[in-house]
Amino acid sequence: MKVYLFVYDENIRENSLLRFLDTRREILNWMTILPASVLLVSSQSPRQLTKILSKKYSKAQFLLTEVDTTKTDGMLPEECWDFINSPEE
Repeated sequence: MKVYLFVYDENIRENSLLRFLDTRREILNWMTILPASVLLVSSQSPRQLTKILSKKYSKAQFLLTEVDTTKTDGMLPEECWDFINSPEE
């Protein structure tokens, strides 16, 4: 399992996105962290996830990147770091 950061534009509404993520078996878990961004847990590749997301949100612009814990730092609540460092389904 890997953790990805998904950052999206105003063409995606958060509530709609979260409901969509709940329907996808490829998305094992998620956590909202900052406006217009969600952490995703998946065993799929970024390319596979991008296909799924772009099919649903064809007019949106977004960035999907793997969170590499050895190259990531910042100011987030402890629960976010726990999610990143120990992803669960």
